[in-house]
Amino acid sequence: MRIDLTFVLISALSSSVNSDVFTLVSEKMNWTDARSYCRQHHTDLVTLNDRTDMDELLQSLPSGLVSLMWIGLYRTDEYFPWVWVWSDGSKDLFTSWDPSQPNNVDGVQYCVCTSPKGYWSDWWCTDKLPFLCYTKKRDR
Repeated sequence: MRIDLTFVLISALSSSVNSDVFTLVSEKMNWTDARSYCRQHHTDLVTLNDRTDMDELLQSLPSGLVSLMWIGLYRTDEYFPWVWVWSDGSKDLFTSWDPSQPNNVDGVQYCVCTSPKGYWSDWWCTDKLPFLCYTKKRDR
């Protein structure tokens, strides 16, 4: 059974009427399948542009959530492990790494998940986790 929890994140820095709709998908998938799901049903895996986005997202999550969740950050090259990109093509300007991260265990942690407290970890892309999608709203 698939359960999507939808909540709205309104950027406090935006003077427009735009907001992104974020969806927590509790069905566990690997990172690639999660990205495909988000692109088919929403816009993409979550992209977080700044601390305000992260804080608003975390405040909107259901209480009691303890699972790690996929976000849209990943790296594409084993030779440049410090280069991270967002699934939707956005620049990686904001980060919220756990103090011990990224650590690239065994040289194969290419995908990023977040804790319910907002700390990111590089992780094995093949692990199955719940994930966060977003749907881009347009100006009206």
